[in-house]
Amino acid sequence: MPPKRRRAPIQDVDLAAQLNELRQMMLAQQQEIGGLRAQLAQQNQGPPDAEVPPAPVNQPAAPEIPGVDPVIPENPIAPEIPVTPVAVPPAPLVRTPEELYDRFRRMKAPEFEGSTNPIEADNWLIDLQVALNFLRLNDQERVLCASFMLRKDARLWWETVQIWRDVTMMTWEDFVEEFKEKYFNTEVMEAQQDEFNKFRQGNLSVAEAVKKFEQLVRLCPHLISSERDKVRKMMRMFRPDLAVVISSGPYPPLTVAECVSRTIRAEYWVGQNKEQRAKFFQEKMEEKAQAKQNQAKQGQTSQQKGQGGPSGQNNNRQYGSNQQKRKWNAGGQGNQQNFPQKKNTPDSNSYPTCQKCGRRHPGDCRAGNGRCFLCGKEGHYARNCNLNP
Repeated sequence: MPPKRRRAPIQDVDLAAQLNELRQMMLAQQQEIGGLRAQLAQQNQGPPDAEVPPAPVNQPAAPEIPGVDPVIPENPIAPEIPVTPVAVPPAPLVRTPEELYDRFRRMKAPEFEGSTNPIEADNWLIDLQVALNFLRLNDQERVLCASFMLRKDARLWWETVQIWRDVTMMTWEDFVEEFKEKYFNTEVMEAQQDEFNKFRQGNLSVAEAVKKFEQLVRLCPHLISSERDKVRKMMRMFRPDLAVVISSGPYPPLTVAECVSRTIRAEYWVGQNKEQRAKFFQEKMEEKAQAKQNQAKQGQTSQQKGQGGPSGQNNNRQYGSNQQKRKWNAGGQGNQQNFPQKKNTPDSNSYPTCQKCGRRHPGDCRAGNGRCFLCGKEGHYARNCNLNP
C-alpha cells in the first residue's frame, strides 16, 4: 500500500482583524460618495448634503465578536433628503401719492361724468378694474384712483358720499356697492330687464346685436340660468331668416361661440342671396323701361313717316292744302263741280268673312304681320297712312 499523505497544518486566521479591515473600506467608500454628492449639490446651486443632518443607514448589524471593540464611524453618510423651498411673500410697497399718480396716469384710465344709462356706467367700471388689477393696488389705493377719475355729476355724488362716510377706510367692495346703488337703482334695472326680454336684432348686424345682447346679460345675470338658456334667448333675438338657418339640421348649436359663428355665416349667405335677387329684379325693370323707350321711339318714327317726313314738309303740305282751299273758295261756294267726287266702291258686306281676323276685306289678310292695312308697307299703321282720306 502506498503511504498516506499528511495534511498541512491549519494556520490560525484572525477574523476580527479582517472584519475591521472590511469596515474601514466601507467607511472610506461612503465618505467618497458623500464628497461626490456635495460637489453635485454645489454645481446645482443647492445646499450641500453635508448641511442636512443625515439619517441612519439601514445596514445589517455586524456580528459581535468577543474581545473586539466595534468600530463606530465618525461621519456616517445617509441618503439625500429633498428640501422644499418656502416662498416668502414680498413686503408691501409703500407708495407716495406722487408715485401712485404717475403710475396710474400712465395707464390712461377713462373718466366718468355720470350717466343714466347703466351700460355706460358698467363699461367704465370694467375698464377701471382692468387698470387697477394691472397695478396691483390695495383697497385704499383703488378707491383713491377711482375717485380721481370722477367728473361733473359723478364728482358731486362722490362729495356727498364723503360727507356721511369715512372714505379713507373704505374697501374696494364698498366703493363698488355705493357706485351700483347710485347708477344701478331698481327702476333702471327693471327697465333694463324689460329691454333684455324685448330686444331683437332688427336692422343691426350680427356683431352689433351680439354686443348689445352681452351688455344686457352683464346687467341682468340672474335672467340667464345656463349656457343653453343663453343660446336659446340669443337665437330668439336674431332675425327669423337667420334663426331658421342656424336652428335647422340634426345638430343645433349648444354653445354661445358656436351659435354666433353659425349666425355670422348665415348672415353672409342670406345677404348674398338678397343682393342677387335685387340685382335680378333691377335688370328686369331696366329691360322693361328700355322696351317702353324703344316702343315710343318706333311710334314717333312711324308718325313722322305717316305725316310725310319732317316738319318743314308738313308745313308745305298744309300750305299747299290752304292754297287749294282758297282756290276752291274763290270759285264760289255753290260751285258743285269743284267738290271732290267719291269713287264708286263696292260695299264691304259683299266681301267674304276672313278666317284669320274675322272681318270682311278684299285680298290677303294683313293682320299680325306689322304692315299697314291700306298700303301694305311696314313702319306705320292705317290711321297714319298717306292713303287714309
